[in-house]
Order: sequence, then structure tokens, then C-alpha cells
Amino acid sequence: MLVRPAVLLLTTVFLAVPLLAPTGSVGATLCVDAAGGACEVTIVAGVAAAQPGDTLDVAAGTYPEQVTIDKPLTLRGPNVGRSVDATRVAEADVTGALFLTSSNITIDGLRFSGLAWNVYSAKISPSDSTEVDDVTIRSNRFENIRGYAVRHRHNGLAVPALQAQDHRWSVTDNVVAQWQDPNVGAFQMWGISDMVVSRNRVTRTPDGASAFALQANTSPGAVIEDNEFTGMSSALQVSASWLDVSNVLIARNRVSSSGQGLVIRPDVAMYTISDVHVVENHVSGNQYTAISIHGGSIGRVADIEFAYNVIDVDAAKLLAPPAATVQTSAIDLPFNSAAPSAHGHVEVHHNVITFTGVASAGITPIGVLVRGEAQDVDVHDNVIDGGGVVAGAGATTPATSVLVLTAEVATGPPLAGASIRITSNQFTKVTTALAVKDTQAGTYTAPPIGVLVVFAGNVVTQVPGLAVASGGTGEVVDARDNAWDCGDTLDTPGCPTSAGLVDASDHLILEVHVDQARVETGSTGTVVTADLTRNQSGALVSVLVSDDVQVTFGTNLGAVPVRRAAASGHAVAPFTPGATTGTATVTASVGGLVGEVEVTIVAAAAPPTVGGPAGVTTPGPVTPAADPDDIAPQLTRLSLSPARFRAGTGRVSFGGTQPRTGTTMRWHLNRAGTVRLTVSRRVRGRMDAGRCAASTRANAHGRPCMRYVAVPGIMRRLAAAGVSEMRFTGAMNKRALRPGSYRLAATPASAPRGTKPVFAAFTILR
Repeated sequence: MLVRPAVLLLTTVFLAVPLLAPTGSVGATLCVDAAGGACEVTIVAGVAAAQPGDTLDVAAGTYPEQVTIDKPLTLRGPNVGRSVDATRVAEADVTGALFLTSSNITIDGLRFSGLAWNVYSAKISPSDSTEVDDVTIRSNRFENIRGYAVRHRHNGLAVPALQAQDHRWSVTDNVVAQWQDPNVGAFQMWGISDMVVSRNRVTRTPDGASAFALQANTSPGAVIEDNEFTGMSSALQVSASWLDVSNVLIARNRVSSSGQGLVIRPDVAMYTISDVHVVENHVSGNQYTAISIHGGSIGRVADIEFAYNVIDVDAAKLLAPPAATVQTSAIDLPFNSAAPSAHGHVEVHHNVITFTGVASAGITPIGVLVRGEAQDVDVHDNVIDGGGVVAGAGATTPATSVLVLTAEVATGPPLAGASIRITSNQFTKVTTALAVKDTQAGTYTAPPIGVLVVFAGNVVTQVPGLAVASGGTGEVVDARDNAWDCGDTLDTPGCPTSAGLVDASDHLILEVHVDQARVETGSTGTVVTADLTRNQSGALVSVLVSDDVQVTFGTNLGAVPVRRAAASGHAVAPFTPGATTGTATVTASVGGLVGEVEVTIVAAAAPPTVGGPAGVTTPGPVTPAADPDDIAPQLTRLSLSPARFRAGTGRVSFGGTQPRTGTTMRWHLNRAGTVRLTVSRRVRGRMDAGRCAASTRANAHGRPCMRYVAVPGIMRRLAAAGVSEMRFTGAMNKRALRPGSYRLAATPASAPRGTKPVFAAFTILR
């Protein structure tokens, strides 16, 4: 059975730099009221009367003004500080515009319903050295405007000599509802470093125009999170047009009924977009790609992460792509050829992609599309549910999980030495799990010589026919060590098939073991382990199934939990005998793989007795209890809850809300003693002389694998017999672990030399 990975609600701290208040003493508070009285009647007059650092409280009314704010000020309307869902009172309605030419400005709680550029700042001349830093635009409503609710135009592309940027803009809790110009957007933010765009709601009735919700161009350090974007042509674009862009977080946004969803655009060949994390977003009802690198971009990308996103595709809403730059895949990874150096690492993991509906003729629903000059691509631990999508007449390979294109004219072929790894995913109800083609409408073709395509550790179910498709000339697609629901190898009777140069000679098997094969009624029972770490040749596999794979347990006697998640290729479940004696057959299954083991349940031994007077039971000889030191220590049932968490250091911090960090370790120990705990980090390596080794030039052509590297430090914890729970902060040697995948190893400190540790996998979040 396929189970969606849990989509975690991160509260990410990501270069969110506090906005600076004006230096000096706290300013005075003045008032503006269109009705007159003791206040200034216009905002223009209020700004003129104010001193730097002052606050203008703007009363409800209409203000048809063009206002230049040239000093540090705060403008507060009647709805100051309100969230997008809060009930608002009578508005201070600005039907003109605000032009910002100073730093340290706050616009809070107003309504805008007028000109094309409502809140505007521009810098297009090399001689313009004005700094517009530390700007807060919060809790405003932009309704029935002509266009651009907020526009910051730093035109470094038109004026290359102008390299300076503005800094630390915060645009939060605003509502933008409809605008008249169909070819502009709600927020155009060019050339702002360390900006935050959060908790905004942008809504537009879809009309096929080029409207966008947010365009962030050359904005390193941007945090874009918790927004709602509906009805856009392109909801979000992050671009690099005149400087490198890095350290960008796009998290927990909801995008619906749009053309494209979230787009990364490295527009200029000499610049790179790197260290971008697109995580925990929900995209639904899109007409084209939900999350993508733009196909027409010619710059370089590196260290791009698409993770923990939920993408719901209604195939009936997909439209024919207007150009090769736009696709109908849920995730599109095009790599163009004009970049001066090879693209860097791109990782797509722990996403859930679900297809429903019926696609129109000529439409090709695809989960993940990899095309162009790919160099280092990892697609792992995703769930793709094709939903049995029916393609319209004439469509090719509908609902393909992963499609790799090798000869698309717009992007060119993958580079020699490239590695494309599709590992540890769960694919179901798709027409094809992996297809390698020259072009989307073309024929199956093998990867070019020197390009490694690995398809391993995947759990694939309900694929009706061709599961892995390649061509006849080039590199062999390595499709070994997957779990097929037929329980056997591809191309055997009853199993899906392969085509072209595909090596699917080995498949995963499921082995089931118990700690004790004989237990008594009324006892604590034993532990059942489902092992998914070997193939049918008996060899340990180098790529494990996802930790999100659920193993289904069952038994005819006693009790065992129905489902347990796999961890490092193992799923562990307690077996508890009932009051009935007999032979219990305990089963475990994953997809079409099934394993079983027998446990004998015997009656609990009666206490020994000796003869005495009639009707009297006399205790027999007392057997001395075993010395605890003579019992070999045994640790079982190691787990962490949650298994994905942020790391802390254990230090106490005062002031402010602290993000939740750490986890709870749990294990069972048969006797009291000290437990020794170590941590290893999961990293990529290459097979070298039969083992998974660090990647070097010498083994560059070896098969990719995963290896564990020890993290310095040892934890020792004193534990009682039975089940123990202890806190783990996610730090070793008082240093928080970096984000990534790890495993915890636990061993009784007094265990005999050579005792194998018990493992539990975990993930450190950003």
C-alpha cells in the first residue's frame, strides 16, 4: 500500500532580518482626517508636517492623493495590524498612490483602490543612490486597482552599472483582490535583498492573461511563505537578471486555479540561482506545470530543492503547452545550454503528486520531467499516484511518473558524466514508471553515453504494462532492486515489462524475522521485523526503500499492529500473544511483496508445587533468581517520535517564541544499564570494489549508493529495564546537526563485543 509522506508544517527561521526602526528617539503621533477638525486634511499635508520617525494616524475617509514619502514615517490606517481573515472597520481609502523615496517607512492598515502603481519605489538611473531600506507594508487591502499593489523597480538589468540593492522589505498580511490590467501583477519586487513576503492573499478571476501574484527578481535572501495565490497566469516567479541570487525560501504557500504555479527563472547566462528551497507548498488545479525551472531560462541553477510539496493535478484542466518553455508536468526540470558552466545539484524529494480526471486529446500528464543538460539530479522519496488517469485520444504515455528527455532541441542533451537518480519513490496507477525518450512526442531512446540513469529502491504498483522504457543505443538504464507488485522481476510472467536497454535483473524481496519464535500466553511477546534490504540474489541493496513506505502486518493468532513505517529498510512491530495456544503465522506485505514467519504460542508454565496435606498447595523448592549481571543485555524497539524535527542545542533562550526542536527516543531494554548512542549522516557515494565508498574521480563511473558517515560524539544514557523514553535535542557535542538524513544507533554499553546496534532513521529539518 502506498502512503503519502507526512507533509510537515515547518516554522522556518530563514534569514528573516528584523526591520530596523529609525535611529534616534521615538517620534510623535500626528493625525490625518479627510473630515477636517484638529487633524491635517490630506496625507500630503501630514507628511509635510511630520518629522522623521513620526507616526501619522489616518482616519477613515477617501484620500485621492499622490503622496511622496521622503522621510522615515509610519502611516497607520483604521485597520492596523489586522490579518487577511480579520473583520475590518471603516477604511482609510487611498485612491491615489504612495511613492517611497526614504528608508524606514511603514504602511499599515490602509485601503488602496486607485492608480496602477499604488505603493511604488523606483531606481532606474545610475546617479540615483537613494536607499529605500527597511520598509514594512502590512495589513492593507488593494481592491479593484488598475495594477501593481506594490512595485519596487530597481532596474539593474537596464543599467548594469547600478549594482546596489535595497534591503529588508516586509510585505505581510495584505489582501489583493482583482486588478484591471491583465498583463501586470500584484507584487513586483526587483532588487531587494532579505525581503519577506508572507501571509498575503492574492485573488484574480482567471482570464488567460499574463497576470502574476509575485515577481521577485534578483532578490537574494528572500523568504516567501504562507501566502495564498489564486487565479494567476504565473503565481510566483523568482528570477536572476543582473546578479546571482541565493538563499531563497519558498514555503507553505497555497496556489490554486493558476496557469503555472511556482517558477524559478535563471534568465541571464552569466548568473546563477542557487540554494533555493521550495518546500511544503500546496499547488492545485494548475493548467501547466505546478513547480518548475523555467524552460526558456538560460542561466545556471545549483542546489535547488523541491521537497514536501503537495501537488493535486486535475488532468481535465491541463492545457496544451503554448511553447516548449511550458509543460504539463507536475514538476518540470529543464536545463538550458547557454549557462557558462554545468548546472549543479537539483533534488526533488518527499513530494506527493496526485492525478485525477481525464486529460484532453494530445495532453500528456507527467509527474516529474527531466530534460536538457541535466548534471546532478536526485528524485527520491516521492509519492506519485496516477489515479488511473485516462488520456484523451492521441495522447502519448499518459500519467508517466518520471520522463527523461535526451534530445529536446530547446534544451539539448544531458551532459556526459551526468547522473539522474530516481530512487526510493512510491509510484502507483501510472502508465509508465520511468520513460527515457528523445523528445516528448518522439521515440524511446537510451541515455547518451556517459549519462547514468538509476531507477532503484522504488515501490511500484498497478502499472498495467510497460514499466521502464528506454531505447536501443546508448547507456543501460539501471533498474535493479525495485519492488514490483508482481513480487518478481520485470519481464517475467505476470509482471510489468521493460523496453530497450534496461537492466532489471534483480528485485527486492521481503524477509520477516522474529526475536523469539516461542512465546508464552500472557507474556509481552516478541518483536517482528520486516526486512527490505536484500534482493532475490541475497545481496544487500545499495538503495533502500523510502522511510515513508508502510509495511502491513497481520496474524491469525495474537495481535500485531496493522501498519508500521519502514526505517532504513526495516519495519519493526510488537507481536503480543493472546490466551490461545497454537502456531501464529505473522505476515508482512509491501505492494506485491509478501513475507511470513511462524511464532509458537505455548501455555504459561504453572508455578511449581509439592505435596502437602489434602487440599493444601505448598510451594516447591525455590530456584534462585538469575543474577542480572549474568543476563545478556538486549535492546529492541528503537524509535524516534517525531522522526523529522529541527535540531536544537539544549541551551535555554529567553525572550520570544522558540521553535520546537528535538524528538523523543524510545527503546526496550531487557535489564537496567547504560545505553550507548551514536549518530551517522546519510550521504551519497559510489560503489567501489563491492562497497559504498566516498565519491572520488577514480570511482566516478561506479553505481550511486548511499553510505553513512559517523558524526563525532557519543551519548550515554542510564536506562531502567523495560521501555524507556528520553529526549534527544538533535545535537552532538553541543552542536546542532545540519539538515539532512541520519540514523541513530543504540547498543547496551555492557553488551558483548560484536553486538550489532539497533538503528532508527531520522531527518533534521531546516
